[in-house]
Amino acid sequence: MCEWKGAATYWDLSLLPPPSPSSSTAPSNTESSSSTPVRSRIWSYESPTPGFTSIKGYLSFYAGPWQCFVDGEEVEAQPGDFYGGWVTSEVQRETMKGRPGTGWW
Repeated sequence: MCEWKGAATYWDLSLLPPPSPSSSTAPSNTESSSSTPVRSRIWSYESPTPGFTSIKGYLSFYAGPWQCFVDGEEVEAQPGDFYGGWVTSEVQRETMKGRPGTGWW
C-alpha cells in the first residue's frame, strides 16, 4: 500500500532456465518443475488514486533477483525491501529511507 498511489497488485513470475544449445524447441509458457518462482517482486497499481491514474497497469520491478541497469550502471536495491527504489552512484544514500533507523522507522 502506497500512501500516495493506493493499493498495489503484486505479481509472481516463473523464470525458466535457458534452453540448451541442442534444444530446437521454444520453452513452454507453463510452469515446470525446473522453473524458478519469483514471488511479489513485480507490482502495479490497477486502481491508483486520483493524480496517479497515468500509471495504471504499468509494471514496476524490484532491483532483484535479476540484474537491472541504468545508463550502463548496475543498480542496487533500495534498503529495507519495502520501497522499490533503484540505487545508483548518483543517489545520496545518507538521506534515503528504507533501512531501520531511517524515516518512519
